[in-house]
Amino acid sequence: MGTSPDYAPYEFLVNRNGKNQVVGLDAQIAQKIADDIGVKLQIKQMDFDSCWSHWKPVRSIWCCLR
Repeated sequence: MGTSPDYAPYEFLVNRNGKNQVVGLDAQIAQKIADDIGVKLQIKQMDFDSCWSHWKPVRSIWCCLR
């Protein structure tokens, strides 16, 4: 999933064990979808403008749905 983690509570960064991690509602939904279809979720952090230019259905479930 490509996302711009600037929109709490939908997606935002938290520091866990010294590493930034994208969390929030969108990340939870994406994880549930990944679990249901049996794939590993990968979240790619990017700025909002580049999110649209990098989006391709094969590479992302969704991207910056705001």
